[in-house]
Amino acid sequence: MKNIKLGFIAIAIITLFASCEDMFRGSILEVELPPHESQLAPYAFFKDTDSVLTVMVGKSVGILDTINPDVVYGATVELYRNGSLAHTFTFVDSVKGYQVDLGQPFNPTVGDEYELKVSAPGFTPTSAIQIIPSTVLIDTLEYDAQGSVNQFGDPLDVYKLTFTDPAGISNYYEITGYVVVKYRNFFDTTIIQEYSYSVDFESRDPNFENGTLSDVNFDGQRYTLRLETYPNFWGGDVTGTLYFRSTTPEYATFISSLNNYWRAKDNPFSEPVLLYSNMSGGLGAFGIFVTDTKAL
Repeated sequence: MKNIKLGFIAIAIITLFASCEDMFRGSILEVELPPHESQLAPYAFFKDTDSVLTVMVGKSVGILDTINPDVVYGATVELYRNGSLAHTFTFVDSVKGYQVDLGQPFNPTVGDEYELKVSAPGFTPTSAIQIIPSTVLIDTLEYDAQGSVNQFGDPLDVYKLTFTDPAGISNYYEITGYVVVKYRNFFDTTIIQEYSYSVDFESRDPNFENGTLSDVNFDGQRYTLRLETYPNFWGGDVTGTLYFRSTTPEYATFISSLNNYWRAKDNPFSEPVLLYSNMSGGLGAFGIFVTDTKAL
């Protein structure tokens, strides 16, 4: 009788493990995906000092598609100013994008409306509008070398950027930087080498989000933004530039979503981040900004 009981127990255990194996292995379900309708996905960001304007035109692809989503050939790319055609872009193979050479800086007029229109055979046309913002100048930029630390005690350089926000309108800003380091080769000191990198500023200011700033809480005021970044540990001859960009709400929202995407990309616990789009087709982005600069 005892052997019979043990036999039943053994059978129950084997059945349990078999069930668990099926559970972990899972079952195969055949899912028929709906056909994907590819959409145009243009990206274009113009600044006031650009003499060549570039529009990259890509397309959306299905989740299982293997075609190249990067370039759409044969597109018609047009830029309208206050409702009138201002520029027609041509495809430039070296950049795999559409360009127009202005022969001088873009330098748009405050308040002008620019509309980017993109169409191509087989796609629904798409467009987006930008209103040129006012240029806001930097009043002062103060630097405090290793004037702060992060949560782990690592040193941080501190910059205090002061500017006067125009009153009565919604203003949006982007702050970024660029540094060039020249140093002597370790093995041959007669050789000067160069290294450059973009500066990603962080701030504990609640108005600063993912590299962008809104004046919703300081409209019309003289405002000081405290920025932090890691010091340059390369040594050598260092030159840098801070870019203070007055921009549109659409561009600021896109940049914030893009920075949020890159921060979340390698985090297995982060939620999916969708890139913001202001194109009528729902994919891509068009932005314009004007810039003031200061040496770092």
